Amino acid sequence: MSVRSYYPVLSIPEGKSRRFAIHQFLHEPDHVFHTSNARTAFNGQRPGPDVTYPYATIWHRLTEGGGTWMTDLPIEQHQHYMELRPMYGHVLVGGLGLGLAATILARKRNVRSFIVVEKSKDVINLVWKHLPY
Repeated sequence: MSVRSYYPVLSIPEGKSRRFAIHQFLHEPDHVFHTSNARTAFNGQRPGPDVTYPYATIWHRLTEGGGTWMTDLPIEQHQHYMELRPMYGHVLVGGLGLGLAATILARKRNVRSFIVVEKSKDVINLVWKHLPY
């Protein structure tokens, strides 16, 4: 997987809907992004390469009441790619989050369709219309 596959994948504006919010945050040029840590190793995932960009990058964070649900940093993208790589046919996704899984699945030629089940209308309102498909 090339460095370009990690950025930019999503483009979601900042926003808030009741307890949920989308935040954008900046990393300066040459920041080192790790694609593995103790959590990913514990879950049995192979480490991915560290990546850097020679320019500033903007990333996204989905929060609820101050706690983070997910980001689209390379470590989470690498996790998604590893978990979704074997998917094919018709796929059911539990939770929309930032829409990263839906975005990856929409680009897979061997995925015929997918359904995302999200219980929070607020997350749907913040994310769905900004997905790149």
